[in-house]
Amino acid sequence: MGFRGREGRLSGRFSALTLRAVALAFLLNAVFTCVSAYLQINFGMGLGFGMVTIVTAYFLFRKMGGTSRQEVTATMVMATGGSGVAQMIAFNILFRMTTPSSNLPTWLVPSAEVLESRRILCIEWLLPVLVNVVFLSLVPTLLGLILGWAVREVVLRNRRMVFPGYQVNAAAVNACFEGGRSAKRLFTFLLLGAGISTLQYMLKALGIESLSFDFTPRLPTGFAFGFLLNLAIIATGCIISAEVSLSILASGLFLYFVLAPILVDCGVVSYVNSGMEFYFNLLTGFTLSPALGAMLLGGALALVFGMARRRGRKEVSLGEGERGLSLLEFASSLRNVLREPRMAVAFAGSVLAMLLYAALFNFLYPFPIWVALLYTLLFILPFGIIDAFIQCKMSGEVGMNIGIYKPFLYSTTILASGYKGYTAHLAYPTASPWIVASLNGNLKIGEMTGTDERTILKASLLSIIPRTLASLLFILVVWRYVGLLNETFPCITFYQVQMFVRMFSERTLKGVINPTTFLAGGVLSALLSMVTPISIMGLAVGLFLPPSYILTFGIGGLLRLYLDRRYGKEWFMREGIIAATGFIAGALIAQLISITLMAASG
Repeated sequence: MGFRGREGRLSGRFSALTLRAVALAFLLNAVFTCVSAYLQINFGMGLGFGMVTIVTAYFLFRKMGGTSRQEVTATMVMATGGSGVAQMIAFNILFRMTTPSSNLPTWLVPSAEVLESRRILCIEWLLPVLVNVVFLSLVPTLLGLILGWAVREVVLRNRRMVFPGYQVNAAAVNACFEGGRSAKRLFTFLLLGAGISTLQYMLKALGIESLSFDFTPRLPTGFAFGFLLNLAIIATGCIISAEVSLSILASGLFLYFVLAPILVDCGVVSYVNSGMEFYFNLLTGFTLSPALGAMLLGGALALVFGMARRRGRKEVSLGEGERGLSLLEFASSLRNVLREPRMAVAFAGSVLAMLLYAALFNFLYPFPIWVALLYTLLFILPFGIIDAFIQCKMSGEVGMNIGIYKPFLYSTTILASGYKGYTAHLAYPTASPWIVASLNGNLKIGEMTGTDERTILKASLLSIIPRTLASLLFILVVWRYVGLLNETFPCITFYQVQMFVRMFSERTLKGVINPTTFLAGGVLSALLSMVTPISIMGLAVGLFLPPSYILTFGIGGLLRLYLDRRYGKEWFMREGIIAATGFIAGALIAQLISITLMAASG
């Protein structure tokens, strides 16, 4: 009670972007970036460290005389890590060393002779570092921030764009400052989530499966199903709303119990009695096209159909922000870039920098430079916007990001030009879609913690500095002193990326986006959204997910449906989200500890 009463004075006494906040955030950002780079390169996974930052900043700053929600929020945003350029440089090195046919240019990665000598401080690294850091990382990140800032109004006012993963962090910030019952509930469920998840990992280490269950081998041919007993995903399914989570469940059940057997019986998709392998066959053989059709066309078509049928009927006359965000709304809001002169100049400068990159290095060689310039504009504007829209929708409505569609979005277009080779598929320029989603998610946190938008934008810009430097230093040191593709650094993710890149680069692609099923996915999802309470994004994500995730999200949705009916929707956003936050944080902490122990013992 005492500290709560002082918060108004503290908020006025402490600005958000203090020197201590920047110092702590930069230190944590560097650490988190190295951890994220290790996980992404080796296992293709990432963990959020927002909760660690929040707790650390709150208790440390409080000991130093007090703090404010805004300062803790800004610290958390600045401490946001990521793999940075580490994954990009690591994969370029591996392609050079393991795929001689790649013939990558020395401006993208040094020659095999330099790599074999393990030299870092040499002139041969100058151009690769410049290209990977500046043109393929910093400039795309800046473009992503500009695009994210331009669309923030239409994104944040849409009621379905709840950004569940970010709301978890916002709820944690508020719980720290509210003290009493909220803080106790947060840490109680955090400990409960960590305890249950730790027990699961211990049982798995003893040979008792307690995490993932694949029922596919026991089902008839063509059917697939499983169950991932993950508290963090169940809690996420609870946060994102019953409508979206149950749409994922319905879509997934239809796919794996109705559509998949038909596709196998017709010979469209090859059956494998492993849930994950069969999932990849389904994705590349059929479901990618209708899922993208639902994501990209569904919202716009629902709006058009709804306008045609409206005629005063309340059930189809949705108010502003009630319907899902459409690609048309998202793209049209980008004209906001022109409202602010500094943003317009930054946008123009970033695009010119990308064009300069294309002119200097011609990533589509031996095609003429004008082809590279044309593709650069194509990837920045139409494709970059589509990519950013997909990532923003998934992060906003479902709380997760899936990037498996990206090779088909960009590399298929490169393939259409007649290009054959590896360079263009590894070095094409575009705006960073992840940053668009991240900025808007952090702006959602700002809404909930009372942190103004400009502070969030400045904090996001500052986070780029330690993330870039730490990721560059990390991968160069690892490559020099540890090596890649070994027991310590297995680089499992590389093999998955290599499969896709080789397929496109050597023009062995058998199936690309199917226009018929793409359009059908958009039309059917729009019609379903009009006559049922189904979420278009939930339907699309259900087609994207492996079978083991479907029931996990569904349990979260059913729990949310029960809580909303028992206590009302406002109760969950005020009280229930704190418990869900604790479960997610505890499960992720247990997961991080488990991975760390496995890495240390391995």
